[in-house]
Amino acid sequence: MRVRALVRNEDGLDPLRDAGVDFAIGDIRDPDSLERAMQGITGAFHCAAVLGGTWSTVTPGEFWDVNHIGTLNVLDAARKAGVGRVVALDTVGIFDSGFTLTERSPVTLSSEIDTPYISAKRAGFYGGLYRASLGQDIRFLSPGALFGPGPIVERVMAASSFTTVLQRGILGEIETYLDFPMYFSYSPDLAELALRALEHGEPGRRYLGVENAGVSSIAAFCNRGAELAGSPHRVHDIDPGSTSAPDIGSIGKFAKRAYATPYVDNSATVSALGFDLTPRDRAIAETIDWLRAVGKLPEDF
Repeated sequence: MRVRALVRNEDGLDPLRDAGVDFAIGDIRDPDSLERAMQGITGAFHCAAVLGGTWSTVTPGEFWDVNHIGTLNVLDAARKAGVGRVVALDTVGIFDSGFTLTERSPVTLSSEIDTPYISAKRAGFYGGLYRASLGQDIRFLSPGALFGPGPIVERVMAASSFTTVLQRGILGEIETYLDFPMYFSYSPDLAELALRALEHGEPGRRYLGVENAGVSSIAAFCNRGAELAGSPHRVHDIDPGSTSAPDIGSIGKFAKRAYATPYVDNSATVSALGFDLTPRDRAIAETIDWLRAVGKLPEDF
């Protein structure tokens, strides 16, 4: 495929340029720039977002402008430009964890345990569903907490990235974290699923980028990474109801949710797209190898 990437500027993009990617300067908050970027495009992947989490510095207004309004801008620009298919990435956090997560899970209702990130993502998803109901070809892909390698190190290692969370846990920079289920997704798996959804998916369908074996607390995720990396450091789970529970920001509201077991049943996605997710240990080990290759982890502890 010939690929065009929407970028706000061309700084630090040599790895993509070397891979043959073309660029369009713009911003999903700027509809005019999106209409220019969409010209001649036959399929689009919408994965632009600002991220929440403990170390995020994004304001509620920025979540809304990017993750909601920006999503609608992308979908509308694609429709106006005659783009045949769109794969839109949302997040499993918008679905009701009180039910086992499937491709048909109900969306969470607005409530006191909402976060600005979830509110904006849910609104963007509803906007996508509305446009799909009117006949626009949109396929939905739902990832969880994303980790793994990427071509631009600085982007991968953003403060709110779960690759960075894994690295910090291995290095002993995180001592405790609240104990609640986190649905992890491996970035190469998401790329593969997005391609398959574009080529083999169906309009209006939702596909999952998580599986039951990939669900754990953040402490357990970091500790498995530490074990595989040979690090002596460990992160300790803290009961969310404990008086010593750390303040982890709005993401702490996930600890107040009810969780069904099993957490996930992604069998419909596996059947429809013909792809099994990378086993958890292998995904973490490959991420550790990448972190070492780019100088973000020592070879030995």
